[in-house]
Amino acid sequence: MRSLKFSDRIKTANPLWLRLSAALLAALLLTAVIGFGALDSFDQPLSDRFYQKAGASGRDILVIGIDQVSLDRLGPLPWPRNYMAEAIRYLNNADPDARPAVIGIDILFSGEGQDPVADRALASAAAQYGNVVVASAAEYGTELEDLPGSVYSIRDRAVLGWDGPFDALAEAAGTGHINAMADSDGIFRHALLYVERPDGSRVLSFARVIYERWCQATGRTPSPLPKTSAFGFYYLPFSASGGQYCDGICFADLLDGNVDPSFYKDKIVLIGPYAAGMQDAYPTSLNHAALMQGIDIQANIIEAFQKGFYPREAGRSLELALVFLLCLPVALLFWNRDLRKALIIWLSLCLVWVLACSVCYRLGLILHLLRVPAAVTALFLISVILNYTRIRREKLRIAAELDVARRIQTDMLPNENPPFPSREEFSLSASMTPAKEVGGDFYDYFLIDEAHLGLVIGDVSGKGIPAALLMTVAMALLREHAVQTPSPAEALRTVNEILCARNDENMFVTVWLGILDLRTGELTAASAGHEYPILKNPGGSFRVFRDRHGLPVGAMEDTRYREYTLQLSPGSVLFVYTDGLAEATDRHSEQFGLMRTEEILNAASSSDPDVLIRSVHEAVDAFVGSAPQFDDLTMLALVWHGAGNSAEAPRAEDGTSDNAL
Repeated sequence: MRSLKFSDRIKTANPLWLRLSAALLAALLLTAVIGFGALDSFDQPLSDRFYQKAGASGRDILVIGIDQVSLDRLGPLPWPRNYMAEAIRYLNNADPDARPAVIGIDILFSGEGQDPVADRALASAAAQYGNVVVASAAEYGTELEDLPGSVYSIRDRAVLGWDGPFDALAEAAGTGHINAMADSDGIFRHALLYVERPDGSRVLSFARVIYERWCQATGRTPSPLPKTSAFGFYYLPFSASGGQYCDGICFADLLDGNVDPSFYKDKIVLIGPYAAGMQDAYPTSLNHAALMQGIDIQANIIEAFQKGFYPREAGRSLELALVFLLCLPVALLFWNRDLRKALIIWLSLCLVWVLACSVCYRLGLILHLLRVPAAVTALFLISVILNYTRIRREKLRIAAELDVARRIQTDMLPNENPPFPSREEFSLSASMTPAKEVGGDFYDYFLIDEAHLGLVIGDVSGKGIPAALLMTVAMALLREHAVQTPSPAEALRTVNEILCARNDENMFVTVWLGILDLRTGELTAASAGHEYPILKNPGGSFRVFRDRHGLPVGAMEDTRYREYTLQLSPGSVLFVYTDGLAEATDRHSEQFGLMRTEEILNAASSSDPDVLIRSVHEAVDAFVGSAPQFDDLTMLALVWHGAGNSAEAPRAEDGTSDNAL
């Protein structure tokens, strides 16, 4: 046994193995591309828009902004600390029964101030009411860490310093850090739950301390702490856009006593910067284009604690594994798939993924919105390109085969030019133009013997390859039986029986068959449902001759055909054709018709068969214009020159009158 070469083994390889290998390779490549972050710049904004939806702000959180109006009336920051002491007293004393649950002040009061009296006033107010929380902040940087074994390591995000409230205020009020860090693209998506100070103690965030104080004041149980990354970050689901927590009340209005304190009963009151240029505003995942004030971000963090909803982002490794596991079967689904079905699969998978992302988010899991649809889209486009290439190659192969078939079909038709050059009794010409690469029309002419000429024109039902195959069979049978049988009607009957016996596809052929006696000019013909011939007598004009029709051959068994005779005179012209001539249609759906055919024939410059066929063909082309050709077009023209003697007088046969031409 001969061993197979490598190329032979590839050709005989299991198609399933090839599909699996291609799908595996595609899944690996797409996973690698996504893993290297090719989609991040598009995916993150799209995911933010999908997951982050602004709603109504919580009724338990209210913001008093230190806005431009307050700065204009009270002067630029830093203000004397007794201003904040007055604000705390007003909120708690204006109506002792309507005190806020917590007052959060998003301002750093680091170190002793220049006015000890103001410092004492602020610490005293905070201590008196016990509902004040002030801000702290860590100073981050990079430090060299000494590890065991004389090994050193550079530690990023190291806390190098701490800005907390001055001592008296630290004892009187709660404090939480206000540190915030945007993601690598500059968007604020994650809040920092805690900060580990240089002394090792852990300080919770400003928002979390306020939230726990609020729960304590209102008798609620605090929600659990969110799970965080190794650095203390967690995903923040925003509840309201900037400005929704502030009802237009500024700090100056509060000091002037223009605010009804009952409005803040048992609520969280946040006081913080609210003016442009104070460098406390950030783009957030809720809106990349608009900056949100830091105090509004704190309000959103508090509301997230109130709702207890902390969605977690799926790990990058988990998502990439999911992309790979989905790409593998999807690539197999798209393999050699019909474009319409592939499109439905693609749209369905993308829709299912979007719905899955929405459901998972409600369950607390965040999936990147674009990664899987992008991978599926890439596979879909690859499959479209590959399928198009495959189909294109297949079409080129079929076109090449059809071209060969067309040449074979053309070679089967008589193509001598001129036909029978040694015969002076007649001249003839024929042409066939298929609507497709191959057609079902045909013509034939042949000498049965030295004294008789056979003429055939036919039209197979249908078009393309099936019609061409039946045309080949019919043409061969008609020639064979026309030679064997001197009667056209008998030849048609015999061919009909043969075709009906082997015609599972129920196709049929219209045929006009004539036998011309070259000694006398007598034409004996029969029609199997074919178009009427057009005749011209010497010195006359072309006219349609309405001959007797029978059923097309192959249509019904036991069909009988009747023949007729025509006596041709020298100069007589016979023109036969298929229905593609009369039914040629222009772009307005108007047909060429027999009347127009007669006019073209009568207007021809000569009765030469070549001239007649060329004139009709040019007229049809001009009439049809840019409209597509729907049917084959076949024509045959014969001119009888005579056998050297005058034609005999017309005779009648089979009870019918003959026609002299």
